[in-house]
Amino acid sequence: RIMSIINCPRLIDKISPKITQWKNTLEELSISRTSFYGEIPKEIGECQLVKYVDLTWNKFSGTIPAEIGKIPCFPIHLNHNEFTGIDWSIYTEKYGNTGITAAYNNFIGEIPQEVLDSEQWNNSYHSFYPFNEGYGFTNYPLDENQLPK
Repeated sequence: RIMSIINCPRLIDKISPKITQWKNTLEELSISRTSFYGEIPKEIGECQLVKYVDLTWNKFSGTIPAEIGKIPCFPIHLNHNEFTGIDWSIYTEKYGNTGITAAYNNFIGEIPQEVLDSEQWNNSYHSFYPFNEGYGFTNYPLDENQLPK
């Protein structure tokens, strides 16, 4: 089963925690260029058959849940939303996938040193940069060896 909603900017909705009703059949989740908003429910991590996630160019906000790292696809696309944070346990606990692209969001604060020192952070693909103007993690590593690809 594929859930694909693309280029429907007038479509306003949220992702329901009831997404788990498709956890045994959902293989692709694409909601892009819509007006979907709110937080991504942590129940999304129960969708273990998903091979592709694209939740770009929406109005999702709040904190990216660590449970999204349980989805066995790589990477998970979360660019161009309004997220302000991420549950950093995605990098400090063994969630599996930590491939996240989340550039152009409204992140605030600092990345915990525990995360920056973790094996998960240093051995995974992640892109939180560039940030929306006026936002960003104040200590995101940007030296030439660590620039996101």
